[in-house]
Amino acid sequence: MTASIAELTEPHRQRPAVRALAIGALATAAAAGLAQCLGVVPAGFAAFVWLGAGAALASGAAATAVHALLLRDRTAAPGSVPAATAGRLHAMRMQAALGIGFLAKLAGLGIGVGALVAADVKFTAIASFAVAFAAASLVFQLCTALSLARAASGRAGRVPSGSGSSDGGAAGGPPRGGPTS
Repeated sequence: MTASIAELTEPHRQRPAVRALAIGALATAAAAGLAQCLGVVPAGFAAFVWLGAGAALASGAAATAVHALLLRDRTAAPGSVPAATAGRLHAMRMQAALGIGFLAKLAGLGIGVGALVAADVKFTAIASFAVAFAAASLVFQLCTALSLARAASGRAGRVPSGSGSSDGGAAGGPPRGGPTS
């Protein structure tokens, strides 16, 4: 059994997202530092690479904060809302959070590029900023996805209370492949 979106986005499960963001920041800093040391990044553009990585980190942190705010449990009391309705509401909140997170990253990129254009920075420096921003955003997204996958797989081996071990952990039914007998 895999964990549901609702289980993964409860407030006490937000720490993995923050940890994933920190791991992504360390990985990005290591990659940018290594690229600079190896001479892959020309000396005149190193500041723009670091600026792009920093802007991606700020956008990722804003997206993580938005996710935490939108995905916290808002039901008045357990059982006050039918399970199907609560599930749909949570799915809508999840879609909204992902959309707003994407917009936060686009806004960070747009604001950064706009500020560089307004400062009359050359195209090659703006391109360095944008490539670094995109690469860092990809690293942050990968770390977050791996964190969520790890959280889901960690719950897969647990058997919910009230279900037998013979049903594959799915309460009230046979294993996912259907009946085995």
